[in-house]
Amino acid sequence: MKRTLITVGNSTAVTLPSDLLERYGLKPGDAVEVSQGSEGIVVSPLSPSLAPEVERAVRAVFTERREVFRQLADHDRSNRRRADIETGS
Repeated sequence: MKRTLITVGNSTAVTLPSDLLERYGLKPGDAVEVSQGSEGIVVSPLSPSLAPEVERAVRAVFTERREVFRQLADHDRSNRRRADIETGS
């Protein structure tokens, strides 16, 4: 099936036809797994039983490393301000 890559904001996306979405029970906002297979890129529905586990794991990491993420955000804001000053933005 031929599809065309499109730009969405600063990202690149591929659209899926509605019949495929229906067949696999997918809707906008659902998580999918993207991997590399022997034939190329593979997009698979994320197991519904796995999605809550992934969410819990991500939340645990963010909670456990809250201070590190805060420091990274502060550093990023500082770099953006410095870049704005240097470019006159």
